[in-house]
Amino acid sequence: MKVLLLLACLVSLSAIFAANTCQRPKRLDTSFDIGSLDGSWYFVRGLNRNNDCYECHNITFYPAHQGLFFAEEYYIEIMNATTIHYKIESSLTQWNSTTPGVIRIDSDDVNYSLEWRIIDLGLNDDYAYVYYCGTYSGGFPFEGSVILSRTTTLSNDTISKLEKVATSIGLNLDNYCKIRFDRCDQSSEL
Repeated sequence: MKVLLLLACLVSLSAIFAANTCQRPKRLDTSFDIGSLDGSWYFVRGLNRNNDCYECHNITFYPAHQGLFFAEEYYIEIMNATTIHYKIESSLTQWNSTTPGVIRIDSDDVNYSLEWRIIDLGLNDDYAYVYYCGTYSGGFPFEGSVILSRTTTLSNDTISKLEKVATSIGLNLDNYCKIRFDRCDQSSEL
C-alpha cells in the first residue's frame, strides 16, 4: 500500500515537474485559428531527435464538431533495415478563447498529452512553427519544436523568416533535423 502511494506521489510530482520545466516561449501567433490547421501537413523540421526526426512524417487535421479537431499522424522509422509504419490518432482543442495560439492534443494511441504553442503561422497558412511540451503516461516529460508545411520543402524566403523567428525565441534552426521524404511509400503518403 505504501509503495502504491509513493508511486502515485512520484507520478504526480513528475507531471508537475514537466509542467514547470518546459521552456515555453512567450511568443505566440495570436491571429491563429484552429481551423487553419484543417487539411494535410508535412513535418519538415524537428528539434527533438527522439520525437520529431522520422522518415516521411505527416499529419492530417480534420474538424469533428464545435471546436474539436481530430488528427491522423503517419510516420515511418527505419530500424535495422526494416521499415516500421506508425499511425497515431489524436484529438485537438484550442486551449481557451483568450489564448488562441495554444492547442491541447491528447492521444490514447500513445498515451500522451501535448500542449502545442503556435509560434508563427505562414501568411497563407502554408507553414506552422510549433513549440510543444508534453507528458507520456506516468508523467514522463518531453518537449521540442517542429515546423509543419503544406509541402515537403520550404522556400529560401520562408527558411530565412523562420531563422529569425527561431532566434527571437532563443533557438537555432540549424539544430533542427530535416525530415526525409525519399523513403516514403504508398502507406505513408498523405
